[in-house]
Amino acid sequence: MRIVSGKAGGLRIASPPGSARPTTDRVREAIFSSLGDQVEGARILDLFAGSGAMGMEALSRGAALAVFVERDSRAAATIRSNLASTRLADSGEVACAEVLAWLARETRVGIGQDAQAGESGAAGRPFGIAFADPPYLFDQWEELLALIEAEVLVAESDREIVGAVGWESIRARRYGGTVVTVMRRTKVR
Repeated sequence: MRIVSGKAGGLRIASPPGSARPTTDRVREAIFSSLGDQVEGARILDLFAGSGAMGMEALSRGAALAVFVERDSRAAATIRSNLASTRLADSGEVACAEVLAWLARETRVGIGQDAQAGESGAAGRPFGIAFADPPYLFDQWEELLALIEAEVLVAESDREIVGAVGWESIRARRYGGTVVTVMRRTKVR
């Protein structure tokens, strides 16, 4: 696996051990092509981060900051290693935590407002773009979407994500067994 484009373009990144399902280079390229210049200067939230490829691709293409949330400690270690090897570590923060619990806590204290938390001190709020790629059996989309504070969400699943209060589906595309749904926040919190 590699970073597709930008200042780290062409550099290889590792996949975490275990059952992670990394987003392919082809799918990442299509996603970022559709996002266009929205990535430049954006604050990125990479949920269920796995290898961190989505957030690192965004950083490589000019995002200001990426916060990676991953519950598996081995995957979180892989993200830290990938950030170092791509020379993107200064713009990335890794939180080893369960995603829904992390979002609930960060939303409650105000993302980036609790310096004691240490995991997202520079994150600020809201995020410009959030990426969510949970396991395909994940069935808590409604709860997840209620907690995400971002302008745009790119969700990867085995089906289109629809009917989310506060979100408007912009487009959904199938890439083999993966459906990428892009949503825009419809109401301000």
